[in-house]
Amino acid sequence: MNTGPKGVIKDWQRFKQLETEQRREQEKERVALAKKLAITCRSHLDDEKEKKENLKKYIKVKGYFRKQFGEVLSIGNGEEFLDAVDKEEKEVTVIIHVFESGAAGCEAMNGCLLSLAKDYPDIKFCRLHASDAGLSRKFQGTGVPALLVYKGGQMLGNFVRLTDEFGDDFFASDVESFLIEHGILLDRSILPPGVKSIRGSSNTKSHADTDSD
Repeated sequence: MNTGPKGVIKDWQRFKQLETEQRREQEKERVALAKKLAITCRSHLDDEKEKKENLKKYIKVKGYFRKQFGEVLSIGNGEEFLDAVDKEEKEVTVIIHVFESGAAGCEAMNGCLLSLAKDYPDIKFCRLHASDAGLSRKFQGTGVPALLVYKGGQMLGNFVRLTDEFGDDFFASDVESFLIEHGILLDRSILPPGVKSIRGSSNTKSHADTDSD
């Protein structure tokens, strides 16, 4: 722009100033772009990990991590039966297997519940001999194996003569699917592998009306 030597120097100085400013702007743009890429280019595994952690936090906040059992408890008489139901925490689902020695399906059900008790440690699984419960001879012979389900002292499910459903020989997966279908157990497949605590649902239907009521 300027014609003399001083003008040329000033022009050169201005040129270098603009060049420096341009480099600074480019550097700012590169930094901003790098930050943007760091945010948007997270891996799928990172996203999945965050989802699982958030779900664990949600489950813990909602109170799912409660009393743990992990085994099938034996009930010896009617009084213990009432205590197992009425004196338990209101958020705990209690599943009681009413059985009779030698009756078809009862041994298989006992084995299934031993397995499920480990998979669903915060469900209270119990077993009660039908004669110890004071049930009728008719029920002892034709009503077992039976599963009675309670929560907060209220009956949620009354599933009797389950050999009609499963036959005489069946597996833990059969009983698990049945209880999930009736809303007693929560389907573990919808939870991430790290979440093991399961709570039963309060929505269920009775399988039959019998003198076990």
